[in-house]
Amino acid sequence: MEAFLDKVTDPQEAVDFYVKHQNIVAKTAEIAMVMAYHLNQIGKHADCIKFSDEALNLARKEGKDRKLVYCIAHWKVKSMLATGQNMEVYSYLKSLLSKFADNAQLHLTFSQTYAKVYLPGEICLTHALKAVELSPQDPSCLG
Repeated sequence: MEAFLDKVTDPQEAVDFYVKHQNIVAKTAEIAMVMAYHLNQIGKHADCIKFSDEALNLARKEGKDRKLVYCIAHWKVKSMLATGQNMEVYSYLKSLLSKFADNAQLHLTFSQTYAKVYLPGEICLTHALKAVELSPQDPSCLG
């Protein structure tokens, strides 16, 4: 199922497939994250946020790597911004950084998102510099 959901190009087809087969497939962090992606693509932002939360909880339980955590956060942030949850995005990213302080990509996302929602400034610069500092240990960041 994960292979199909990863390769399907029509997000609505992926969502329909998942709904039809969800009872026979074990939900993993990867599947929940891919579903969050597809839901975001078709504008079902509230559902994307729910799947992102579920994916993050599963990722923690499954001990998944930092790149998956970043991808989950990325889709949730996009959906939160699309639904006007600008203030909540700031809190959400701060809470993620408190749990994953060594994730360079999250620091970069925080910096970029803060600059979009508010104004670029010291907070943006601080997190951008932290991303650069951590990037040698975090190969998922900065390319």
